[in-house]
Amino acid sequence: MRIVQIGIATVLIACADDSKAPTIVEETDPVVENPNIDADGDGYLASEDCDDAVAEINPGATEICDGRDNNCDGDIDEGVLRDFHLDNDGDGFGVFETSAEACEAPEGMVQNGSDCNDGNAEIFPGALEVCDDIDNDCDGDVDEGLGNWWYADFDDDGYGDVNNAQQTCADLENYVLVGGDCNDDDNAIYPGAPEECDGIDNNCNGELDETGSLTWYADADQDGYGDPYQPVYSCIRPEGFVESGSDCDDADSQSHPNAPEMCDWTDNDCNGILDDNPINGIQWFMDADSDGFGVATSSVYACTQPIGYANNTDDCDDTRFESSPVALEFCNGVDDNCDGTIDENSSVDALTLYQDGDGDGYGNPFQPVQACAVYAGVSSNAQDCDDSNAAIYPYATEVCNGVDDNCNQAVDDNATDQTIYYLDADFDGVGGTTFEFACTQPSGYVQIPGDCDDNNATVLPNAVETCNAVDDNCNGSVDENIAVSAWYRDADGDGFGNSGLVAYNCLQPTGYVPNTTDCDDGNSSVNPNGIEVCNGLDDDCDGDFDAGVLGMDEMCAADSCLDILQAHPTLGDDEYYIDFSGSVELAECDMGSFGGGWTQVFIDDMSPPDGGWSLQTTTTCGIWGQILGGYGVIAGGSFENNVSTRGVPHSEVWVEMEYISLDSWDGELAYVNLNGQRVWGIGNNNHTSIFGEVCGWNRGYYGSYDSRYYVSSILSGAQSTVNLRVGSQLNQSPYDESFGLDDVYVWVR
Repeated sequence: MRIVQIGIATVLIACADDSKAPTIVEETDPVVENPNIDADGDGYLASEDCDDAVAEINPGATEICDGRDNNCDGDIDEGVLRDFHLDNDGDGFGVFETSAEACEAPEGMVQNGSDCNDGNAEIFPGALEVCDDIDNDCDGDVDEGLGNWWYADFDDDGYGDVNNAQQTCADLENYVLVGGDCNDDDNAIYPGAPEECDGIDNNCNGELDETGSLTWYADADQDGYGDPYQPVYSCIRPEGFVESGSDCDDADSQSHPNAPEMCDWTDNDCNGILDDNPINGIQWFMDADSDGFGVATSSVYACTQPIGYANNTDDCDDTRFESSPVALEFCNGVDDNCDGTIDENSSVDALTLYQDGDGDGYGNPFQPVQACAVYAGVSSNAQDCDDSNAAIYPYATEVCNGVDDNCNQAVDDNATDQTIYYLDADFDGVGGTTFEFACTQPSGYVQIPGDCDDNNATVLPNAVETCNAVDDNCNGSVDENIAVSAWYRDADGDGFGNSGLVAYNCLQPTGYVPNTTDCDDGNSSVNPNGIEVCNGLDDDCDGDFDAGVLGMDEMCAADSCLDILQAHPTLGDDEYYIDFSGSVELAECDMGSFGGGWTQVFIDDMSPPDGGWSLQTTTTCGIWGQILGGYGVIAGGSFENNVSTRGVPHSEVWVEMEYISLDSWDGELAYVNLNGQRVWGIGNNNHTSIFGEVCGWNRGYYGSYDSRYYVSSILSGAQSTVNLRVGSQLNQSPYDESFGLDDVYVWVR
C-alpha cells in the first residue's frame, strides 16, 4: 500500500474545520509499474495521468470542487472554491469581513456578503426602505426616496420655493409641504393671491396683471355711472366702462345716484325709493306721534303724503300722541291742547277746590274754584264752618265760649276748659262717683266728691259710724271701732276662708267666712271638698297635687299620644296637651288608626303652603281647593320638604297626603319618596279618570281629566326629620300635563 499526503487539500479543509487532521489519501490500487498503460481508459497513460485508476481524473479533466486534483495540475479544487460569509441575523446575507472558502456553505454562513447590519434581520440588500433614519436596504443611502418634499418658506406665506426643496421623513423648520411660491421674499406673492395692478405676478401663474384688481362697469347711457351687473376686471379702464357701478337704470341717462328726484314714479337718484324728496314735490312735516299734526323742525318733500308726516306744523309736542290742537287738556304738567298754556283751570280732570279766606287749611263750601293743584288761599276740602276765623275749623280745640270751635255742629261740647261736676243723687251736698264735665253747673250736680253711697243721704264723709255693715263715714272701713269678730276672706265663694285675709266686724261681712281651710282662695274649685284633677293644683287642699288625667291639662302634658293611650286606653281621637321638647301645645292624637297612639307633628292644607317646601307656587283646583303646584306650575321633576318630628319619642312615622294629577297623563310615572325610598308610584293614565275635569282647565279633547290619589305610608325607625319628595316623569309642558299636592299629614308613634 502507498500513502500520499496532499498538502493543499489539508489546508483548505482545515479552514472549514480547524479540529480536523490533515487528509490522508489511502490508495489501495496496485502500483502501475508500466507507464505506458492506460488503466482507467481515460486516454492518458499512467506516466502522465496522476490517477490512472479513475477515468475522471486526468490532465484534460475539468477541475471540480470535490477535494481532488481532477486535472492533475498538482492543485486541488483550484479556481472552483466559493467564498461564504457569516450570517448572524439569519436574513440570508452575511458580512464581507468574516468569510471562508468551501465547496458548500458551512452552517451559519451564506454566499452573499453584502449585509450592512448583521445584527438586524430586517436590514439587508433589497429590504424595503422605510422612514426610520436607517439604511434598511444596504445601498449606502438612508431613507432615500422616502418622506415628504419640503419647500423653503422664508416669507411665511404658506407656500414654498420649488427650487429650494428637500425630501425627508422629518419636519423641517421654515419649510412647508406646498410649493409653487414664485417669490419667497414677499409674503403677498403666492399661488392664489389676488392679482394686483402692479406689474408683478402676484398669484404665481406666470402672467402679469392678467385680471387686475380694478373693477369697471358698463356705462351704456354715458351718465358716468355703470351697470352693477356688468363688471369687468382690468388694470386699464376699457372703453365704455366707468369706475362706479351704482347706476340703477343704465338705459336712462337721467337716472343715476346724482340725479335729482322727480315726481315721475321713477327712482331717479337710485336710492331704491321712488319719488322720495323730489325737487318738485310737496313739503310734508314730521309727525312722529302720528296725531295728524307735524312740526317745522323736520320735513321732507314728497309727491304724496308719506307715513309719519303731516301737511301742517301745528303740533307742540311731536313725541306725544296725546298733545295736539284738538286734544283735551289734562292736569299733567303738559300743554295737551297746544294753546300755549299748561294745565289751565278748564282741564277735564281739574280739581274742585275751595277758598280758604282765614288761612286755617279748611275751605269755604260756598266758594268753590277749579284748578289742577292746590295753591295758596285755597283748600282741597270744604269743611270750614266759619272761614273768617282762623281759630274755627274741624278738629280745632273746643273751649267754653258759646261757639262751635271744631265745626261739629255742637257748641262747647267736650271743651278742654270744662269743670268737673259730681252727681248728688241723695242731695246730701256731696257727690258720688258719677260725674260730667260742663261749662256751667248742671242741675243735681255738685263740685264736692267723696260720697261712698249717693243713694243714702245718711252716708257721707264725717257721718257717725254705726254697726250696720255700712261704711257710714266713707272712710273705707265698715263698722270700725265697734266690738267685732274675726272673719276670713272667701274671695272665690266656695265657703272656705283665706287665713291670710282677716276682717274684724260686728257682722259677718259679705265674702267672708269663719274658717281658714281654703288653700287657694282665688279658685272656687280648690277647697277641702274639691275633686283632684290634673291641673297643677292641689284641688282638695290635701297637700297632694295633680292626681288627674295625663294630657288633659297643660300642666299634665304628655310626651306623646301613645303615652296617653297607654295610660287611658278608652280615650278617642282628640286634641291633647303634648310636650314638644319643652313647648307644651295642644296636638291632634289619632287613637284608632293602625293600633292608635299617633301624634300629629305636621299638617299642611297648602293655604298657604309650609315655607319648607322647595316649591311655593299654588293653584286653585276646583272643588279640591288650593293645591301646591298644579296647572302651569310643574310637570316633570319634583319638589320636597324636610319635616321635623319635633322631638317626640317614636319608632314609626306615618305620612298621609293627596297626590293630584292634572290633564293628559298617558301612563307616566307619578311617585312619592320618603327619606329617598320610593313608597308609592303609579303609571298614571288620566284618560280613564273617574273624576273628570275637576280643576277646570276644560281642555275639551279625548278625556284629559284629573285624578286624586290618597297616599299613606309608614316608615319604621326613629327620624329627626323626614324628607318628603313628590314628583313625576312627565315629559311635556305644565300647560299640557302637571301634578300637585294637598293635605299632607305627618304622625309619629
